[in-house]
Amino acid sequence: MTYNVIDFEDMQNEPLTIVENEEIIREVRQIIRSLDEPSYAIIVLYYYKRIKIKEISSILNISEGTIKSVLHRSRNKVKKELIKRGFIEGLEERGVDIDEPQKQNR
Repeated sequence: MTYNVIDFEDMQNEPLTIVENEEIIREVRQIIRSLDEPSYAIIVLYYYKRIKIKEISSILNISEGTIKSVLHRSRNKVKKELIKRGFIEGLEERGVDIDEPQKQNR
């Protein structure tokens, strides 16, 4: 499960929109970097490297259930921090539902 990603191709190429999106991306990256090391590693492997949960489990020698729990807790931490920093409203206005995971064959 992953969260909806901002689709830049569907968005207008207005300079303000581009700057706002870049700012949100920077904030999310900063929040992810602040996670504890195991959570950070799992987030990077799953979302950035696009490795399946089963493979991450094998690589890190951690159960699939633990991987799923870490992903869930990490998403919640990112969401809470985005709310605290005032970014959630901006995402929701763009149609990004951060509570609804995308259904993917992962």
